[in-house]
Amino acid sequence: MSEAHPPPFAPQYNPTAPEIMLMQQNFGFNDQQFNSVPEQGNSHIHPNEAPPQYTPSVPVPAYQIQDPIPNRPPIPSRAPTTNTTPAVVAPLRTKCGFVDVGVGELTDVDGSRAYRRQYVEVTDGVMRMSASRDLRVQANTIQLASRFVSMETKKNIAIQDGASTFVIRAQSDASALKWMLVLAQYCFVAPIMEGFAQKQTGGKNVYEERFLRLYSDGVLAWYGSDNENSDRHGAIQVRGENCVIDSANLKCVRINVKTRDYQFRFFDEREASLWHAAFQWHSARKPLKKASIPIRNKAR
Repeated sequence: MSEAHPPPFAPQYNPTAPEIMLMQQNFGFNDQQFNSVPEQGNSHIHPNEAPPQYTPSVPVPAYQIQDPIPNRPPIPSRAPTTNTTPAVVAPLRTKCGFVDVGVGELTDVDGSRAYRRQYVEVTDGVMRMSASRDLRVQANTIQLASRFVSMETKKNIAIQDGASTFVIRAQSDASALKWMLVLAQYCFVAPIMEGFAQKQTGGKNVYEERFLRLYSDGVLAWYGSDNENSDRHGAIQVRGENCVIDSANLKCVRINVKTRDYQFRFFDEREASLWHAAFQWHSARKPLKKASIPIRNKAR
């Protein structure tokens, strides 16, 4: 046989095909060596014809997975998984330690002189006071739900109701803040407010911008700016005073004191109503004889 007349079973050989040239370069084949490759089988399939499809004489059953353990009981089906983990609830804070505790007057927190060293424990809405840790079973208990708490000075925290006041005198400002945070979980926190307003100057129809601070003891002070080191221009207590919204200007709140009327004009009616609500809460309390800062309208 020659390249001009190949056998019927031989593939069509093209010596210039890229794959033939690549084999010659990599393996050193030449045309004579390629033609002398031994024949593989004696198939009479033309290269352009598709190979015949194999059809088995006996149908082959579909493959099934065989259980390696015979006679094993069936595996019960699993119930759908559900998340039964309860939602995480933020735990309530507790605090305990030795502090000075006094029973103060409703109108003079700092006037209390009956301070005693007590072991105080606040938990589950109850404040327990005892002379020592060993006497906790005999501690005096105070339910906190019906009381409100306020920070009268930086270190004094007052827990009040309509009849009595308990004062915790902490060792530092940081310690007082921690006691305040724990008590605030169970007691109502007296309203505090901060913000800018236009304050009417004394006896004149002139308004000047002031930064207002309403403290939890019901004292309203005004400053030249919101800087912590800003000078305080004045202060009054809202407790026991009449507070109204000016009917002629709904942005203006008036605090009627015996000596004069203090007028504060806010940004809009909504802001004025929020300040008025806080003033109203404090105005229902008995006036203080002594406040945390000097005030112009002390109780007599």
